[in-house]
Amino acid sequence: MRCFIAVDLDPPLKEKILDIQTGLKGLDTKLIESENLHFTLKFLGEVDVNTLNEVKDRLNALLKERRAFNIDLEKLGAFPNEHFIRVVWIGAEKLAPLQKDVNASLKGVFPIEKPIPHLTLARLRSQIHREEIIKFIEKNRNVKAGAMKVNQIKIKKSTITTKGPVYEDLEVFSMKPSI
Repeated sequence: MRCFIAVDLDPPLKEKILDIQTGLKGLDTKLIESENLHFTLKFLGEVDVNTLNEVKDRLNALLKERRAFNIDLEKLGAFPNEHFIRVVWIGAEKLAPLQKDVNASLKGVFPIEKPIPHLTLARLRSQIHREEIIKFIEKNRNVKAGAMKVNQIKIKKSTITTKGPVYEDLEVFSMKPSI
């Protein structure tokens, strides 16, 4: 099954994110649906049950003493870069330590990646409106969409359909309350 590790976006922030996304409508983009908005901490890809159980064990060990914390959603950017845009995102820099620790905890099972904590807003279908999208990013580069508490992470299953991906929570790992 195709899986990833994620933090879901707080429901109260969804309206703000949807408002930001409206600036990308009509620019040959695929906007991420509100029910699919999340921060990917680690993409696992196709995993079998044994690997999934090992991931669960490692995440349990990692998170058993971890405290909940707050993050800010701010600053727009693009992947891979603004010369060739495939994804428009909003950042969450304070997620970096958690993302780094999740990567390190899965060392030997999955490759370690450099953390770039972000929430995908849209995927580009083409570069036809690149200049308009660059202007949108420049105009909103320092946007502050709000803050949220990170108190759990999830292993999610991703099923690709003709209407787009469908995500299902397979496991939820809660953190200790913040002090």
